[in-house]
Amino acid sequence: MHCFDEYSEVHLDPNRAPHRWLFRAHEPILIQFGVLLTKQPTRGQVWVEANDGCGYRDQQLICAEPAGVVCNTYQFFTATLPPLTQGGYHYRLGYCDRTGSTHTSHQTRTVLISDDAPRTIDEVEHAFWGWWMGNRCMDRARQWP
Repeated sequence: MHCFDEYSEVHLDPNRAPHRWLFRAHEPILIQFGVLLTKQPTRGQVWVEANDGCGYRDQQLICAEPAGVVCNTYQFFTATLPPLTQGGYHYRLGYCDRTGSTHTSHQTRTVLISDDAPRTIDEVEHAFWGWWMGNRCMDRARQWP
């Protein structure tokens, strides 16, 4: 868990943002965050700016559902970003308190959407792995899956 100001983000699941910041198109992007109970949160929010890299840009507010988990004095919320075929998102966490006031973090997070970018070491082209610090480290004939 990463805590900053009155927010915390859950990094325990490697398939969730922001621990994982690169996703494939139409893959669900789940964000889970917590707000200090002393701030009296009633509703979580995620401010999202979508950009597809080709000129499309959209901003929206996504309501985060209560996760039903209270841990280390934090109320947790979960939100799923809408699907995007390419590009990425910038997002900021927020919440509404019992008085109806809206609070938004100043810290912006980024997640990218790409079907072409490698996700694991096995997906990296073998040409990049032929040399290490000027020394040959593998046979050129070897093919990666």
